Amino acid sequence: MLKVIILTIAISSVLSTGSYEAIDVDEYFNQQKNDEIYAAARLKLDQTISQDFQFLKVESIERQIVAGFNYKFFISYKNEQSIHLYVIRIYQDLQNNLQIYEPELINQKEYL
Repeated sequence: MLKVIILTIAISSVLSTGSYEAIDVDEYFNQQKNDEIYAAARLKLDQTISQDFQFLKVESIERQIVAGFNYKFFISYKNEQSIHLYVIRIYQDLQNNLQIYEPELINQKEYL
């Protein structure tokens, strides 16, 4: 009984104070269960970002464990004049429902 109480307290502490952790991009894409989450992120970005920008690459991924998972995808897009870095946040609840937030432009680099 004492072990159960200690384990419950430890898990509650981790869940309530969880911060974002970096995830290896290649490792993330090797897990088939993540396809739906990434596809949702890309779809939202492709619908939001100007058509003159093209996908460049996934720069990094971060995850936070709460009552579900919060993901942050840092994805870059480019056109002839610049590269833009966006962050898009996705929440996945315990029933695998997704809540997708609007992408935010966090950096832009102009070509000279």
